[in-house]
Amino acid sequence: MRAMWELALQSPDVWFLNEPTEDGSKELDDYAVAARLAYFFWGTMPDAELRDAAAQGNLSTPEQVRAQAERL
Repeated sequence: MRAMWELALQSPDVWFLNEPTEDGSKELDDYAVAARLAYFFWGTMPDAELRDAAAQGNLSTPEQVRAQAERL
């Protein structure tokens, strides 16, 4: 049991939020960026405004992400 727990706690999937992407790439889509912002700043899922920004593709540039981070 101890070895199992040690292995589980060493996995990055336990410590980091890994949102799956549609194409399986490592690049984050707008929904994954929204989730990371929300969980980093609030510790919970994105609010309506952040979800809307992701749906409209408004989290793809550093300036857009910065604006949402400042809002949060």
